[in-house]
Amino acid sequence: MSIRVCNVRWSSTVILLSALLACESDSKKTGPDDGITTEDQNPVMSGLDDGGSTELGKDAAASTDDRVVTGSRPGGNTPGGGAPRGGAGDGGTSDGGISRGGALDGGTTVDMTSIDAGVRAVCRSNAECSGGKPVCDLATNSCVGCLQEADCAGTAVGSCNLATKSCIECRADTQCAPPKPYCDTKAGACVQCQGNANCARTASGPFCEMESGSCVQCLQSSDCMSGLGPRICNTASHTCAQCAVNADCPSSSPYCNATTNRCVACTTDSNCPSDRFCNARTNACEARCTAGGCGFGAVCNMTSGRCVECVKNGDCSLTSGGPICSTETHTCVQCATNGDCSASTPYCSPTARRCVRCLAHSHCTSPGQMCNANGQCAYTIGGILDDLQ
Repeated sequence: MSIRVCNVRWSSTVILLSALLACESDSKKTGPDDGITTEDQNPVMSGLDDGGSTELGKDAAASTDDRVVTGSRPGGNTPGGGAPRGGAGDGGTSDGGISRGGALDGGTTVDMTSIDAGVRAVCRSNAECSGGKPVCDLATNSCVGCLQEADCAGTAVGSCNLATKSCIECRADTQCAPPKPYCDTKAGACVQCQGNANCARTASGPFCEMESGSCVQCLQSSDCMSGLGPRICNTASHTCAQCAVNADCPSSSPYCNATTNRCVACTTDSNCPSDRFCNARTNACEARCTAGGCGFGAVCNMTSGRCVECVKNGDCSLTSGGPICSTETHTCVQCATNGDCSASTPYCSPTARRCVRCLAHSHCTSPGQMCNANGQCAYTIGGILDDLQ
């Protein structure tokens, strides 16, 4: 019995079609008298595998469905095969009948990225890209920010970095304007300065902080004045200050206020003599008060030596704040505990120290009501609290 097998190799669609026509012509010449069955007339054309030719009958395990007329086995494997026509294969793996990364037809390299674009690539047109990467780079079939200046025209930044294929603010100083007239080409952003010379006439300072591209008062303590003025550089804010620690201050004002970075007489009561206290507003030591030594509407807190609004509830009888003296703030408030409140507003707000109707949603008993930020039970409309009672 004579058997004809089409051994086909190709590197393009044109060669594929030509091979199929040749195969069809040969199959017509082979008739039933040759002893070839219908199934034998359509064998798998083994030349499509990475492993080279496969003789009829060696694929006995394959089903009839696997034997396609075109001879291709998409994604099939031929163990131990090599690439056709001297090309380097990938260990025998076939991918649609073309060696992945191999050479066909005397050394023509097949780019699987372009052949298999529909399966492997992110995009084939701009319509398949969106967001921060709206452009399809057909060279790599991937979505990118831009390929040319025009791609960045509708964005907040108007220049294309061709190396990173992303839209940036600038590539040259001509694309920047005050108050940031210089282009940091590495960052692709407009900045205030790129050197101290750019800060000579700015109000923010004569020195250029290169990391942020901003003009600042100082970069180091030697940039600040000496004497009674600011003498150290706060490197966090790049501003000149009197002090960062107590050691920076003179004996007349020996303590550094960490908030203002200024040298002061005191920051706590312990910095003052025993008969004085530290006024937190002025950072000065002041004389402690005595009984009856405070003005109208104030009483002396003998413990702290400060004049306060109250030290007991009886001190609140003539004030409008409320009948209860808060032992925490020494001010007159509406309540200190829930017991100071009435039935209509039974809860004492721990922050406002006033009586409210609720502190939690569970305190509202009417259906559909929730507790709002003002401590009132309110109805909800579409998930939004309505303060109308």
